[in-house]
Amino acid sequence: MRAAAVDESGVLALACDLIRIPSPNPPWDERAVAEHLAQWLRDTGIDADVLGVEAPNAPHANVFARVRGTGQRAPFVFCGHLDTVPPGEGTWTRGPYEAVVHDGRLHGLGAADMKGGVAAMAVAARRLAREAGLGQPLQGDLLLAFTSGEETRSRGARALARAGLLDGAAGIVIGEPTGNRVGIAEKGGIWVDVAVTGRTAHGSLPHLGANAVAALAELLVCLEAAVASTSDGMSTGQAELRDAVVRSADALLGSPTLTATGFDGGVAANVVPDRATAVLDIRLLPGQEGAAVLSGVRAVASEVAARRGVQIEVTSPGERVPLAIPSDHPLANACAAAVERATGHVPVRMGLTGATDATELVPHLGLPFVICGPGHMAQAHQPDEWVSTRALEQAAEVYYHLARAMLG
Repeated sequence: MRAAAVDESGVLALACDLIRIPSPNPPWDERAVAEHLAQWLRDTGIDADVLGVEAPNAPHANVFARVRGTGQRAPFVFCGHLDTVPPGEGTWTRGPYEAVVHDGRLHGLGAADMKGGVAAMAVAARRLAREAGLGQPLQGDLLLAFTSGEETRSRGARALARAGLLDGAAGIVIGEPTGNRVGIAEKGGIWVDVAVTGRTAHGSLPHLGANAVAALAELLVCLEAAVASTSDGMSTGQAELRDAVVRSADALLGSPTLTATGFDGGVAANVVPDRATAVLDIRLLPGQEGAAVLSGVRAVASEVAARRGVQIEVTSPGERVPLAIPSDHPLANACAAAVERATGHVPVRMGLTGATDATELVPHLGLPFVICGPGHMAQAHQPDEWVSTRALEQAAEVYYHLARAMLG
């Protein structure tokens, strides 16, 4: 089903404009795309501001906008992020910033994750603002929160939440790519930095040194064994980590995971290394706590350090809380009804294995959330990223009907 009420060429044109303005993170600079989007919103009669995350003129910039209602209902929030991952080293058939439309697909970096979703939200907001001007106002404010730095732990969303701009909202939809299905849960995560300090020695006399690389390798093996096993044949530290991480798979989210995503160490080919570092990505399910996981990692690290004669420091730069709402929550039902109206299909409820801006906004604001947007994560973070133009049109329709359901 395609609704003529949505400006189809408008959503595609805006998505192309946003893709053609690079905003890879790193280096974390969304100022240009934020200024463009804010001006587009102002040109449609919507109040919009560009807000620097760390300073007024910082390159890290959010867009905050408002379609004003009558105040009879609490506000509702559209949220999407403006940054993308870098284009990477892979070969793009079409340039990552060309925004090429071919065979019903829009190709470009951020097409699915998630400049397409941002464009659909903006076009839906424009439609609602125009209807308000024709005597059909919303009963509550529609707040648009287009954020900076989502790809690096949602620093823009954190700034918006702390500024109080979204206080009092009754709910939020995050426009991450779900294939326009209804996301009601997402994994959380804790990132762990491990630093091992040993003692150098000549490579031919390893017994005189304390090998930091070997100690770190042993630690990673022990950590993976603890997460993979449910047996009792493990150390006290491994058992503590197992109890914090291992649990039955969630029907929507699967199982918790622990993955080493970075490793560095060594001095020279003929020197026993005295320094090695690693980064861990640990994904958790609702009800699990990052503090308990971090304690378990430290317990295993302490055991390895004692065996190897090294020092191991375990720290965490941050955590993203796992989230879920009931499948029959009124917001989930409203989103499902909007999807069915826009697409003609009854959507499934789903969970996301990655974290979104919801992990910063929902705990701070104490409001329900859904995740719904065009495209699929399988199309994101890789060369030739794309989203179907039909999905963009349908997403704009979904957001329109969801806002009407929540705000009247």
